[in-house]
Amino acid sequence: MRFCPRCQGGMSWMLGDGRRKCRQCGTRFSSRSVWDAVRLPEPTRLHLLHSFESGISAYRLRFEDGACIDSTERFYRLMRACCTLQARVSSAALAVTSTASGHSVCSMRGWSRTQRVALIGIAGDGDCVRIASPPAREIADWLPLLRRHAAVGGLYFPQPQCAVASLPMRGNYVIVRRPGNSCANGSAGLFWSFARERLQRLRKIPWQYFGLYLGEMCYRFNHRGCELGPLLLELARSTDIRDARALMQGNPHAASAQVTQDPLCPPVHSHSARRDPPRTRDFSLQGD
Repeated sequence: MRFCPRCQGGMSWMLGDGRRKCRQCGTRFSSRSVWDAVRLPEPTRLHLLHSFESGISAYRLRFEDGACIDSTERFYRLMRACCTLQARVSSAALAVTSTASGHSVCSMRGWSRTQRVALIGIAGDGDCVRIASPPAREIADWLPLLRRHAAVGGLYFPQPQCAVASLPMRGNYVIVRRPGNSCANGSAGLFWSFARERLQRLRKIPWQYFGLYLGEMCYRFNHRGCELGPLLLELARSTDIRDARALMQGNPHAASAQVTQDPLCPPVHSHSARRDPPRTRDFSLQGD
């Protein structure tokens, strides 16, 4: 959806010069898709799109020509943002909390060694799923139920089509381990097995971008019977680059972590932001 930068209206006309005109306020503005905004040659973009479709990590493409690892990671992140926008991942469905408040005598495997967990709400809708908030309940009330009925990394079903999942946290990262027994209880259980099987290859995921990975898994699961290549290409050409960048920079699920008053999870900076500042030469020490 292309929104007007002035009134945020969603209805606009396409002009002859490539710009759009808002129907409400008449503002003329330009809009670029995610596919057109990537400054890489067309064959390179198609190759990266095919690698993203096949599940090849950006690290495995670091020695290939056409794009450096930073450009590859940026392209992958934009594609995950497109999938997240399409899957409509709710920021209220993600939260980080300490396990100290949910202590109970009887608990399942892994809770005694886990200090913090990430909670994810999953709702089933037929053969599809969506990341949505679980039934209204305080975070502190969910922890005793999760401890008694599900191991860390498993699912608890408060309702037949609604589940709450948990993953351990280590510092600023979400730890995804190899799944054990398959919890195929409806579409939510199938999705969680599907997502953990693919996310465990990464071992740990920064909390800042964890919502993007969940959005990608939702999109893949809901289109598991289709050929993803043409769908991803059409999705990248129809998604506005401003919407994708706003999703990546705004971190909508970071507000959930602040609501649960977890001070141990500071914001994580991207790989490119951790580079050392460029060195400057001091000409004052050189002779004439």
